[in-house]
Amino acid sequence: MSFETQPFPGEPVNTGVHRGIRWCSMWGPYSLNGYVRLPENHPWLDKGRCLDDLDPDKYPDVHGGITYGPNKDRWIGFDTAHMDDLIELPYEMPVSPRQLFRQWTDTEVEEECVRLCDQVADAMQVTGK
Repeated sequence: MSFETQPFPGEPVNTGVHRGIRWCSMWGPYSLNGYVRLPENHPWLDKGRCLDDLDPDKYPDVHGGITYGPNKDRWIGFDTAHMDDLIELPYEMPVSPRQLFRQWTDTEVEEECVRLCDQVADAMQVTGK
């Protein structure tokens, strides 16, 4: 599946459309990240470049919170490089990271993208946009 835009150059790991909302997963420098493209006139875009200004009840519930966007093409995203996530480090750790952290799979990131798509679509229904 080809999209006319995506958050970054390069090949996505997975792409899809759920409830009319586009999503993709892509590798960042250290972790697999998930992205959703907000439709034009989405109520979350009223907040400009910072979704932190949303009411806490309306803030997207996604792993680690929204850590990217919205960018000029309306993509928002989350990453899997938080304190309890296994990330690819450029050096060795004294303890096996698999004993300490969660390794996100492609499927799990896809499921989280779909869950975020549901929230994006639901927010549009609530506001009538």
